[in-house]
Amino acid sequence: MNNSKNIFGTLLLGVAVGVAIGILVAPDKGSETRKKLMSGAQDLADQLNDAVSESAGKINDLKEMAQDRMDSLKEQALAYSERTQKSMSNNINV
Repeated sequence: MNNSKNIFGTLLLGVAVGVAIGILVAPDKGSETRKKLMSGAQDLADQLNDAVSESAGKINDLKEMAQDRMDSLKEQALAYSERTQKSMSNNINV
């Protein structure tokens, strides 16, 4: 998970640097260049926000799956414990 964060962060940084360099070397007026930079920054912020939202959703899904699995294991352990108690009780009463 940590490795994918590094890769994703590096990818976003590369895109941002590429866009900035492309805009800065383009033959536009300063005001147009600033508009393009702001637009590119806003697009990057939107992409980052989308990625964070998607990651949060995936984390929530994993949390729910883990909770469901824990509940299932808890039920299985309780059922096993009850069976063991009955078996021991039957053996003692014999």
